[in-house]
Amino acid sequence: MEALKDILELKESLYNIYGDFYNIDQNFYKAYKFSNEDIYGYYKLFDLENKDVLTVCGSGDQALNAILMGAKTVDTFDINKLAYYLMQFKMYAIKYLNYNEFNKLYDNFQYYAYFFYRQIKKSIKDYNFILFWDEFIKNVNVFFIGDDCDINPDKIPYLDKELFIRLKNKLLNYDLTFKRADIYEIPNVFEKKYDFINLSNILDYRGGSFHSFKNFMIKVIQNNLNDEGSILLKYGFKNDDDLLQKYIRKLHLSTAKKLILEDSQDKIYVYTKK
Repeated sequence: MEALKDILELKESLYNIYGDFYNIDQNFYKAYKFSNEDIYGYYKLFDLENKDVLTVCGSGDQALNAILMGAKTVDTFDINKLAYYLMQFKMYAIKYLNYNEFNKLYDNFQYYAYFFYRQIKKSIKDYNFILFWDEFIKNVNVFFIGDDCDINPDKIPYLDKELFIRLKNKLLNYDLTFKRADIYEIPNVFEKKYDFINLSNILDYRGGSFHSFKNFMIKVIQNNLNDEGSILLKYGFKNDDDLLQKYIRKLHLSTAKKLILEDSQDKIYVYTKK
């Protein structure tokens, strides 16, 4: 049973989780409860309607909002397995809570997670999910961060009541998939080709040499990207450095460009396969 294995691994990681935010050698480490990216600011620049999307799992917001924007399929990946369980938690919360209840969860995740978990658990048939959260629901204040981040609700489309209801309806018959994988493992782990690949700001954490980035781009473009498909290579906040732009120039990716988001003045680097 997958959840039993994950429970044992997470128990072994609890000591490190109390102290560390990020440790690539662990299957579990702290995760953001909600994204602080301007997701609406960049998703509205792409036509995701009826498209196949691959995205980092992260807080789950990149995946949930891709569904909201009409994606036909959404596959997710992350090296942090806890991100998967968080994404599931939010997915079920959207499906089975009303708008006002979910906003309470957004406003104070640590306080309401346990209360609302007991409420939605009655409707969930995923035994692995229940097994995992029955064991760890009281640890949410340890697992997740985000209160000290600039998390603006205007950047998360489904916090709007009309869009929340739309997403709730879409999730009723939607299957989100997850694979534990590092960014550079994508070409080996995923056989499918996608119309849009969202790498968020993974490169800020994962890093890697120019050689690693070059090999990754060659493989992922060939193996995983449809013609006319796009990769969001990196999300950058307003004052982030532009190292990736130097890599793009060295690779001579003529169809790659930097876009400035209108409201937040954050930036995204996008490659399109022609």
